[in-house]
Amino acid sequence: MKKSKYFQRKPDHPVIKVCKPNSYYASLLRDSYAGRDSEMTKTCQYLYHHFLMSEINKEIADILYNIAKVEMKHLEMLAKLILQLDGDPVFKGGEEGKSYWNASYVYYGINIYDMLRKNLASEYKALKNYEEHFLIIKDDYIKDVLKSIMEDENIHIELLNSIIKDYFR
Repeated sequence: MKKSKYFQRKPDHPVIKVCKPNSYYASLLRDSYAGRDSEMTKTCQYLYHHFLMSEINKEIADILYNIAKVEMKHLEMLAKLILQLDGDPVFKGGEEGKSYWNASYVYYGINIYDMLRKNLASEYKALKNYEEHFLIIKDDYIKDVLKSIMEDENIHIELLNSIIKDYFR
């Protein structure tokens, strides 16, 4: 496997600010923040998979841990945006933010290959959601943040594809 110490596009993300408060944008971002397919879910999922794999394959476990740290940074960035948009970064997502986040959103998996495939699918789903938000949101500051997050998600997709290719094909 091609080793990489890079789990995000670059250490410094764009400035977290918004043009003006917008509750609709806050609700869009809240789903990526703490909905079913959210940064909160991905952070917990990567950490759980890291814990399980630590004794089985330290290299993969370390990669998943580092991806989890980047996802946690995304979580923080989205929380800051939601606050500036006059939203509440409570751990809710889904349609109109009515569903509290819960651990049933995490895919626990049955084996390493299964977990990695699900992590990859989660990255693709997140990327799709961010791309949709990017088209809807007209605030250039928020779009800069979304662009940065999308670049990180693409790096995660490359890493996961590389692991799957190197270990399972």
